[in-house]
Amino acid sequence: MATNGNNIGAGSSTSTDSDRIEVVSEEVLHQDASQPTVVPITQNESRRRERRHYHRPYAASSNRIIQKCGRNNIIPTDIPEKNFRYFKDMGNTLLNTRWRWILLSLCAANAVAYVVFAGLWMLIAVINDDNDEDRRGDFPPCIYGANSFTGYLLLSMTTVSTIGYGLQYPTECQPSWMVLTLQALTNVAIEGAIVTAVFVKMSKPSSKSPVRLFSRKAVISMRDGILCLIFRIRDLKGRHWARTMIKAVLIRRRNSPEGEPLAYYFENIKLEKHGLMLWPLEIVHKITYESPLWAMSPQSLYKARFEIMIILEGDSITTGQSSQSQTSYMNKEICWGYRFAPCVSYDKDEHKYIIDDDKFNEIIECATPLCSAQELAGVLEEATRPQEQFWDLHSPLSTPVSRKSESSMGSSQFRFPSFRMKKDIDGLTSDRGIYNRQFSGATLETINSVENLLASNISLNEEKKEPNEKRL
Repeated sequence: MATNGNNIGAGSSTSTDSDRIEVVSEEVLHQDASQPTVVPITQNESRRRERRHYHRPYAASSNRIIQKCGRNNIIPTDIPEKNFRYFKDMGNTLLNTRWRWILLSLCAANAVAYVVFAGLWMLIAVINDDNDEDRRGDFPPCIYGANSFTGYLLLSMTTVSTIGYGLQYPTECQPSWMVLTLQALTNVAIEGAIVTAVFVKMSKPSSKSPVRLFSRKAVISMRDGILCLIFRIRDLKGRHWARTMIKAVLIRRRNSPEGEPLAYYFENIKLEKHGLMLWPLEIVHKITYESPLWAMSPQSLYKARFEIMIILEGDSITTGQSSQSQTSYMNKEICWGYRFAPCVSYDKDEHKYIIDDDKFNEIIECATPLCSAQELAGVLEEATRPQEQFWDLHSPLSTPVSRKSESSMGSSQFRFPSFRMKKDIDGLTSDRGIYNRQFSGATLETINSVENLLASNISLNEEKKEPNEKRL
């Protein structure tokens, strides 16, 4: 069986035993639950899968709405005048294109400007008959030193680059200074637009930024006595440190009370308050009765089809520019019964906090009830009832906790009667199976504390009854 402390992720490098997860098949469980079939995942296989996932940030399944890299998996079709719309909104078109197209646009814009104004300079020379030697004595030429298109092209390039005129230069002819002014203004407009596009493009988060900002997996585990959905966020470059805002949206299929099928229903998920993003933060969503995950168990988590979209917004502390990054988690990317490994430590020699980047995506197996938050709340409510209501033989729940002896609690057979049916925990592909878990000492202490509380309540009730009997 899988024991507590088995690490799954990039940071597990101690031994092959620490990078192993044990899978119990259904058939073997029905035959003999004490002899599970173990399928090991070696450390090298896990690293190869991580490298393959990391070098393919754009790969995504066909049913994703938001890819892991943050791009929308949406393609609009049948748009009237689609090409004209892109050309009309040239600013956003340049910002959304790749670097190669931006640099190509810069070269093409300058080349077209050179050729067009070279033609204008040549047109001025032809109209003024600058190449007619008979008229040079009476009428001075508008352009000196240019006798062919190449000369006018050099004049155009010299005017734009402002390196100083050589053999080709314009005179005080009226058409010359008009074209010269027009070319200077055009060059300022082209250079300003390209520089602005390049600056904004460089300030935007890279396409791989969401892969590094968000953890690859989300986990569900117990925290402060409540089942919680937890994922990690980091921002080492400080692009979202000011006015940080984190949103989570659940996207799933739902039928309205009127019977209308809603293919893509968006439902906000409430997140707990977070601190400053100086180091990796764990964003927590408490699964309460108001949560859309309230009735979701490991079995329904495996069977359900939904997507949780995470949006991170904030301003850069360096430039003050707003940035937005997003990613999503599918149901198979949520690991039930795991928690994140600590990745921040304090170095006493350096007197600094050290962030271990290798442990950012590392998850550790922990003791978690294999039932939904709703079922867990029912069990706790049943366990905290008074004595006369506690021993209800017709209760729809299983045998009460206090009726178990401490020896039976410590055995491996004590667990919630729910199944963990997941096909993929950390890139593992296997047959449909049941993940068996044992309870740790902390969980048993909690159960024992509930028993002690019940025992104290019973003793108090008995003490209250004794004075009443004496009075009678």
